[in-house]
Amino acid sequence: MNPNSKYLLLLVALIIAAACRRTTTAKEYGYVFYESTGQNQYILIGSKEVPFHFDQESSDKMALGSLYGLSPRVLYPNSQGGKIILVGDYDARTQLFKIEHWYLRVPFIEITLEDRVQTPEEVHEIRRTSLKRTDFAQRDDFDPNAVEFDPKEYERKESP
Repeated sequence: MNPNSKYLLLLVALIIAAACRRTTTAKEYGYVFYESTGQNQYILIGSKEVPFHFDQESSDKMALGSLYGLSPRVLYPNSQGGKIILVGDYDARTQLFKIEHWYLRVPFIEITLEDRVQTPEEVHEIRRTSLKRTDFAQRDDFDPNAVEFDPKEYERKESP
């Protein structure tokens, strides 16, 4: 076989392999969370709130655990779709979301939650510029004090 033919065959094989490889690029979605006993998690697709459930099996465990561990003081005032962004793949057929990562746009708002009987006038907003380990709760599947967890990985500066 001619050496040039070998290179040509190799090139064709590489092109076919690249075309056949199914690569999916994770997308970013605004995260909407409501305090509710029913469906309470949505992603924004365009401007529409679409209900979903996390794919517990194939999602990134650190991303999922840290999002679930995020303090209500940070989660509640920032979960209207513009501040907390989920990165992953959504399957419309099953309504499952495979989370790869998430981030909070900084600066963000933290609210004071002293106790359950606060009136709305007693809740104060604090503007913050970074996440801390104390913004996350310990869970069975997540430890905010673990060496491999860095809260800075879950924040991103807003564009001016």
